[in-house]
Amino acid sequence: MHSYSKRKIQCAVVLSLGLLGLLAHFSSDRSQIRYHLAALQRAGHLSDVLAGFAPQTRSDRVRRVFALLNRNDTSSGYGESCEKHREALIRLGYLTRQEFVFPTQALAVAELRTNALHLMNDYTATYSLSESHALVQVVARPAEMSAWEELFGELRRRYSP
Repeated sequence: MHSYSKRKIQCAVVLSLGLLGLLAHFSSDRSQIRYHLAALQRAGHLSDVLAGFAPQTRSDRVRRVFALLNRNDTSSGYGESCEKHREALIRLGYLTRQEFVFPTQALAVAELRTNALHLMNDYTATYSLSESHALVQVVARPAEMSAWEELFGELRRRYSP
């Protein structure tokens, strides 16, 4: 009977350590980054599907059914999801936010929209123009921010008085 109790205690210790290890793994920054990045990209893709910019796959249909059950299968629902996961990635240091002064001409805005497309290929990078178009806020990976700085520098050289 003594060895049976000892084995139960050993099994409980091993299971507890295993659960603690799993908890530590899933609460690590790297694991959280993977989760939020995948969720951001999924929400961005489904938003594109809803807008007709991307074809819908079978797995997209399944995801949209679950989203429909939660009343989130809307453009604004996917946009809110993108923003929530993007903010989490900023908190985790995977993404960074920076503001750039921007010329106010309509030509500069059109050129920004054209030239920024290649910098936004995986839903992680985004930009938003202020009401006056004098300030642009960019969210991107820190390593990609230099490409944004170059783009805004070129636009300022071309369009500033």
